[in-house]
Amino acid sequence: MGKHWLFEPGRKLTEEGRGMLMKLDRLQQDISTMIDEFTRHMTVRSPEGAPAVNVDLYRDDGYLVAEMELPGIDPQNVELKVYEDRMTIKAERIQEKKVESKDYYCSERYFGKIARVISLPVLVDPDSAKATFKNGVLTVRMPEKAEVEEGGKKVKIE
Repeated sequence: MGKHWLFEPGRKLTEEGRGMLMKLDRLQQDISTMIDEFTRHMTVRSPEGAPAVNVDLYRDDGYLVAEMELPGIDPQNVELKVYEDRMTIKAERIQEKKVESKDYYCSERYFGKIARVISLPVLVDPDSAKATFKNGVLTVRMPEKAEVEEGGKKVKIE
């Protein structure tokens, strides 16, 4: 069995190394997709017991759209970051009143911090992303990025 090198002398990536890295990248994407599909319909909770942010992702005329329900959360208490391949959301639902009664029967609502990292199925342009918050639903519209092959940009021939 011969040796396989990712790099040639001088740290230049070999064609074989490039192919191996591309296969690893594809495997990582496939595993992320599998996990996302497996957990899509689960109610996920963080170790602290906080509910996860559930999201709907869909395409709409060149945009990737994410919709998340955040009932009872003030938009000023939401931090949203969009990257080319993922977005992160952090929010906090603050309890505005406390019941001091000893006859409290049940408390199922969650108050506190929630967070989630969402892998995006396509690359997007984070600089052009727009977000709106209406009736407890956060909607994020992100323009899809044109696919660029490694080492160059595809140019349309006229």
